[in-house]
Amino acid sequence: LADPERTVRQTLLDEIKPHFDCFLRQPVHLETLFLFLSDEDLHIRIETVKLFGRLAVLNPGFVLPPLRQTLMRLIA
Repeated sequence: LADPERTVRQTLLDEIKPHFDCFLRQPVHLETLFLFLSDEDLHIRIETVKLFGRLAVLNPGFVLPPLRQTLMRLIA
């Protein structure tokens, strides 16, 4: 997550497959994943939003409110 190399962060996101979603939907992991939304690389941010779309189905109460706040901040 904090690696200075963009390719490492991108590879990490690419390897998060749907069978990990049951673990990632937990609030402690979601807080860490929200840091990806502030990444300097646009592709990483897009992939992170896609990941949150998958996770919102499993845990909407913890995914949607912070995601909405982040999206409103990006729009403004």
